[in-house]
Amino acid sequence: MKAAPIVPLGLVEELAPMSNYHLVLPQYWGDEKYRETYLRLRERGDHIMLDNGVAEGLDSLETLQMVASCAEELHPTEIIAPDVIGNPNETVRRTLSYATNYQALQERPSESLMAVIQLGRDNLKWDAEMSTQMTAYRQLVNEGVITVLGLSKFLPWNRTDVLAKVHRFWQGSDKKPAVHYLGMKDASEIWIAATVGWGGDGPYGMVRGNDTALPFSFAANDFEFTEHSMRSQVPRSIELDEDIPWDEVILSEHEDWTRRKRAVQNLRAYQVEICRDLQGPSS
Repeated sequence: MKAAPIVPLGLVEELAPMSNYHLVLPQYWGDEKYRETYLRLRERGDHIMLDNGVAEGLDSLETLQMVASCAEELHPTEIIAPDVIGNPNETVRRTLSYATNYQALQERPSESLMAVIQLGRDNLKWDAEMSTQMTAYRQLVNEGVITVLGLSKFLPWNRTDVLAKVHRFWQGSDKKPAVHYLGMKDASEIWIAATVGWGGDGPYGMVRGNDTALPFSFAANDFEFTEHSMRSQVPRSIELDEDIPWDEVILSEHEDWTRRKRAVQNLRAYQVEICRDLQGPSS
């Protein structure tokens, strides 16, 4: 499984090149070091997903404009289409609208799109909601417009069960999407998917990668980040459901990063021990 670490701004020049799989956040595109780093990595041939900002609460016209501006300059591998947390119907509407406008462009700003799967609160409707979303995206998958489905960490259903449904729906299809785990709540979930699924034909074989900032949340508190230690060593100051205290860690300047060595160690543990991402950067 590919590992996409969401690195602190203060260490982006040093740590981002240690991976060849990335999730770029449009709200930080205005930072010169951040922008120049990912432009170089894209030129290097790295796989770059451009986030839509929804998980960070950035659901607005301004966010769409930020994404469009960033995509025009970066030309990412994939753009994550707009979604609404907990609202599958509105997610489908926004994704299809975005895809229609995307297809109409003479020069597309990315190679393809990622569609995010969302579920409501009523567990009796989850099967139908999943089927509706994947049916809505089938033609776009066949046309190569949507090439990956994102499974959010905010899903109310275990992602392993959601993945099984996704796999069953696309089983036997000539063209099927990859799956990306958006964010991390439990390192064991990622470790199992990576260990069981690498190169397989089952549900886990569909999982291409994961992104998270948790290794750096841990590093900021001088905790190691491994599959075994994640739960036993979680400091109370870290809210796992939020992935990271953005204002304290991601926005830190380089000179404030007193836990740099731990950040590097945790990054490598995330890549190698948890995601089994052994390929390293492309150059």
